[in-house]
Amino acid sequence: MEFPLSSRRSFIAKTSMALAGTALLSSTASFASVFSKKVPFEGYDPLMGYKNDLRTFLSGKTLEITGTLFTNENNQLLPCNEATVEVWHLSPNSKEFYHRGKFKTNDKGEYTFWTDMPHRKEGQKARIFFKATSQGKSLFTELVLDNHFAYISHSHWEYNHFLGKHLFPSLKTSSPQTGEVTFNFIIN
Repeated sequence: MEFPLSSRRSFIAKTSMALAGTALLSSTASFASVFSKKVPFEGYDPLMGYKNDLRTFLSGKTLEITGTLFTNENNQLLPCNEATVEVWHLSPNSKEFYHRGKFKTNDKGEYTFWTDMPHRKEGQKARIFFKATSQGKSLFTELVLDNHFAYISHSHWEYNHFLGKHLFPSLKTSSPQTGEVTFNFIIN
């Protein structure tokens, strides 16, 4: 029995497409597994877009978060300008990381973004995760929050204690629905 030539071509084309799709999916999965090993915090997405207003305005408390990213050169704190800062956290009333943003520090190393108060995991305080990148160096850290205070983790203290008076974050609540947080950190 002989098959028409067009059926063979169709079979070969479909088989090639299936193999290419399988190869693409496996390489994407491999990339994700390799990449995820370098990220100490859950929910990071290397493809997040540039934006610094993450608010949804649906309900709950909103936060304005400002700070300065420093670099330590010869035991001298200097502002780290034009660095990329990425932030992400659990979305309010959700177990998903839909709140994500990326932005640059200004010429004084300062950054600002707006977001909703993060959801917290059972038994933990709410957290906002940060990744800063400058001149090929990266730093991951986290800001810990509740309705009245802002905190740092032990690892943040160990890495950033050179900041001295700039180390500890502050949370000012201007109303039950809004808060202002100052959070500084250093990249070496």
